[in-house]
Amino acid sequence: MRKEKGQYGYIQYKKIYQLLMTLGCLILVMGILFVGLMYYKTISNIMTVIAVVIVIPAAKFGVGYIVLIPYKSADESLYKEVRSDKYTLMSDLVITSEQKIMGVTFAAIKAKRVYCFISHKKTDVVGTEKYLKEILNSEFQGVAVKAFSDYEKFKNAVSGLEELESDAKDKRIGELLCIYSM
Repeated sequence: MRKEKGQYGYIQYKKIYQLLMTLGCLILVMGILFVGLMYYKTISNIMTVIAVVIVIPAAKFGVGYIVLIPYKSADESLYKEVRSDKYTLMSDLVITSEQKIMGVTFAAIKAKRVYCFISHKKTDVVGTEKYLKEILNSEFQGVAVKAFSDYEKFKNAVSGLEELESDAKDKRIGELLCIYSM
C-alpha cells in the first residue's frame, strides 16, 4: 500500500521503494551493457552510452536509500497514543536542509503551533527547532515551533493542543513540512 509523506510507516515504505528502484535501474544497466557487448562485440557502442545515462537515476535512488537507513518509524503503540482527530499529526518526516538531515518522528500541528518529537539520537533537537521556525516563518509570521527529545514532554505539550482553535493555515504548515521532507 502506498504511503504519503507525513503518514505513519512512510520511512519503511520509502526505503523499500528506493532500494527496489536502485536495483531495478542497475539490472537494466547491466542488461543493456550485456546486449550491447553481445551485439557489437565491443564495449565502445551506443548501448554503453545509454547504460551510463541510466546510472544517473540509479545513483539518485541509491543516495535516497542511503540517507534513510538511520531513520525508522516509531513504535505503533506510541503513534496510537498521540494520534487524535483534534489536531494534525504527521509522522516519519526526514527534513533536509543544505547542511544536515533531521529526523522528526512526530509533528503535531494546530493553531499555528508545531510540536515535534525527535527520537533519533543523532538529530540536533535545537537545530531542528530553529530550522523549522525559519522555514515556517518565511511563509507565515508567528508560527511557534517546539521540538522535544523526551516523549512524555511531547505528549504533555500535545495534549494542550486539544483545547486550542484550529487555524486556517494549519493545513499549509503540514504541506510545507512535507515539501521540506524526503
